[in-house]
Amino acid sequence: RFIEDGYGKHIYISKENIKALENKQTVTETEKQKILLKIFILQAAINKQFEEIRKISNNLYHKPLLLTLVNSVNIDDSDLELFFKEIEKIAIGRGNDEILKIAKEEISKELSSETAKFEFEENKLHQNLNNIIQSISYSDILHFVFNASSTGKIEVLKISSNKQELVFKLATSDRPFALMKIGDITEWIKNKLSNYEIIEKFDNESIFKNINNNEDISILMGSRSFYEGWDSNRPNIILFINIGKGTDA
Repeated sequence: RFIEDGYGKHIYISKENIKALENKQTVTETEKQKILLKIFILQAAINKQFEEIRKISNNLYHKPLLLTLVNSVNIDDSDLELFFKEIEKIAIGRGNDEILKIAKEEISKELSSETAKFEFEENKLHQNLNNIIQSISYSDILHFVFNASSTGKIEVLKISSNKQELVFKLATSDRPFALMKIGDITEWIKNKLSNYEIIEKFDNESIFKNINNNEDISILMGSRSFYEGWDSNRPNIILFINIGKGTDA
């Protein structure tokens, strides 16, 4: 009723198969990159519309957020680790223009199909979205997703007294782009980030608590640490990796 009465956001559930991002699936690097590029293309396209809205008024809409929820965090080749590695490949410039072109074509094909309708509504997706998707370039992804104008290595920002949050930025940018919130970051720093430069911030400010107002963060990723008791209007794309597939789900 909430959606039918015109409140909240229009909800579209993609038919995209993201098994390539799951740790038990043997797939090519091309397939993994294509899936992540599709997600980032959509994120950049939504942000392009957001910037047009902001030209009218700063109060009309929130900064779009990609929310990624995973099943495993600290095991070898965990869902979160595999997702993070794919982000890194694009950040350092290992993206492929041909894969980007295919990803845009496949998104447009899905969103323009007769079955592409909103949940709980009869309305179809606005066809103008396809034009925006086709215009997205790697530069747009760097700008809208990574807050950067050029590719670069990922740097890690750690808040000294915070044991649950890690912030990520590109070395080529002075603005962060992603926040990881998990139960305990100690194991991640020790086992997953040993080859990264870690910059310690000596303050007690929680990025997560202020994420509604922190427009630099365009990706929020984690597992069960904020499943419940968290409220935000910012998520525009929600990505589930290996979630709800167990027999007890």
